[in-house]
Amino acid sequence: MNQSRRTTLIFFAATAFSGVVKAAVSVPSSIRIIIPWPPGSGGDIAGRLVAQKLGEELHTNVYVENRAGASGSIGSALGSREKPDGTTLILGNSASHGSSKFTIPNLAYDPVSSFTPISMLYRNTLVLAVNKDFPADSLPALIDYAKKKPGSLAFGTPGVGTPHQLVGELIKEKASIDMVHVPYKGSGQIMTDLVGGHINLAVSAQAAALEMYRAGKVKIIATADKERSRQLPEVPAISETFPDFDVAGWGGLFGPEGLAPDLAARYERAIKKIMASPDFMQSMETNGFVPVSSTGDELQAVVQEETKRWQAIVDRGTKL
Repeated sequence: MNQSRRTTLIFFAATAFSGVVKAAVSVPSSIRIIIPWPPGSGGDIAGRLVAQKLGEELHTNVYVENRAGASGSIGSALGSREKPDGTTLILGNSASHGSSKFTIPNLAYDPVSSFTPISMLYRNTLVLAVNKDFPADSLPALIDYAKKKPGSLAFGTPGVGTPHQLVGELIKEKASIDMVHVPYKGSGQIMTDLVGGHINLAVSAQAAALEMYRAGKVKIIATADKERSRQLPEVPAISETFPDFDVAGWGGLFGPEGLAPDLAARYERAIKKIMASPDFMQSMETNGFVPVSSTGDELQAVVQEETKRWQAIVDRGTKL
């Protein structure tokens, strides 16, 4: 082999090796995922499932930290202020990254610009659940009960401005009934109070209600998606009473604003691979979620649409 050809081959080999090294993104030795809701909530259940698999996929330590309060805005604000070095990620949803802009005075972050979107994680069906001894076994029966006893019903949700509250407010509007909204800090406490009879009605994440429902401790009388839930095919959708009714929760993974694009892309690829695993998909679906991955740009579009959606809701006068 002549000197010129040997030099050329060495150049291309070195260039290829350099490309491989450049593509190998360094992942932090420990990653914290802030879950801005309490243990036992739908977001907490999903976040812990994702954290475990993300740690395995990235070969690093991934742990969760619950920072609940103010419809997810406390934990989200904390995450938005962290260094964008990849060591802190934030779970967001339609409350923390949608309605909070309109319901939390002096919100400490902007849902669109204060974060680096990484990937969608799930869609979360919302359910209408009642105490097992409550006389209504269906949405029409619940409406009839509320009309006969105006003001006697209170519905619990994980907080002001959540899609859970929107479900209750829309039912009030469409059925012309009076119900009192009781905001909690998370779905776990709602279900405890529902089982204990402290409240008769709750709008909960399906994931937080499934265990109680399967144990016969509560009744789920309707789901808020446009179609029936795959986990609860026996339960009617609210749209079967009010056509076009469709309110669903979602969850996505974010980093603080300024997260390096190559690191955000590494996390995005990891989430996509996790979501493609049949075992993980089964685990998510068993717990009441529809697993969904996306690009960061697609998640950003979801946040922007969510903001517009809540703006329209506020503009039409719905009280939150």
